[in-house]
Amino acid sequence: MEQPEDLRGQDLRQQDLSGRDLRRADLRAADLSGAILDDADLEGADLRDAILEDASLIGAYLVGARLQAAHLGNADLGEANLSRADLTEASLRAAVLDATRLIEAVLDRADLGQVVARDVLAVGASLAGACLEGARFIRSDLSYARFEQARLADFTGDRSSFHGATFERADAGDASFEFADLSAASFAHAVLREASLIGATLQGADFAGADLTGADLNWTAFDARSATGARLEHARLPQAGRIAFGPKGVVPPEIEAQPMFPGGLGAADLAAKASERRRRAGGADG
Repeated sequence: MEQPEDLRGQDLRQQDLSGRDLRRADLRAADLSGAILDDADLEGADLRDAILEDASLIGAYLVGARLQAAHLGNADLGEANLSRADLTEASLRAAVLDATRLIEAVLDRADLGQVVARDVLAVGASLAGACLEGARFIRSDLSYARFEQARLADFTGDRSSFHGATFERADAGDASFEFADLSAASFAHAVLREASLIGATLQGADFAGADLTGADLNWTAFDARSATGARLEHARLPQAGRIAFGPKGVVPPEIEAQPMFPGGLGAADLAAKASERRRRAGGADG
């Protein structure tokens, strides 16, 4: 069996490593600034403390990679697969995450400030204590993700799914979750001051002890019983039976909110499908 490459501490700046087989490679503290790693296979690679600022990893395969404390500022991770990768305390500030897969990835205490993310699949990801200030996650699925004590000031999660996610004691002041699926999510003791939840799906969400001062909950099915002990001063609550325009006294039809991802994209189901694909691929190779 071929031994994994040992590239510890190597200067690989601006190198073109696109399509390279770097499975389980040792790239600890390597300098890959501005390197091109498009479609590279980095499954299980050790990239702890590596410098990948301004690098291109479009379509790269980083499943199970170790990226603790790695520097990925301004990196392009579009369509990359980082499922089950460990990015604890990594810096991804202003990185591009278009259609990136982060299923069950660990991003605890990572810096994702100013990240631009669209159509990201991050079911079951852990972002406890992470910084997501100014980050934008649009049309993404972060169902069952963990955001405990995360910093989400000015965060945008519009039209994304956070079904079953945990935001306990997170600071999401001025955040926007407009038309997002927040069903069964927990915001217990979270700060949502001046946050916008317009049109969000809130069935089963828990706001116990949360600070919703000045929050906008219009066009939602917000239930005060889910907000025991919460602060609601100056919050804009939904007003049943009122519409913006039309004849006086006209009542709009009742519409049952539906989650954006019907049936969910459970991490266990996705992992099972991935395992089946690997099994079939192994059979084909044999």
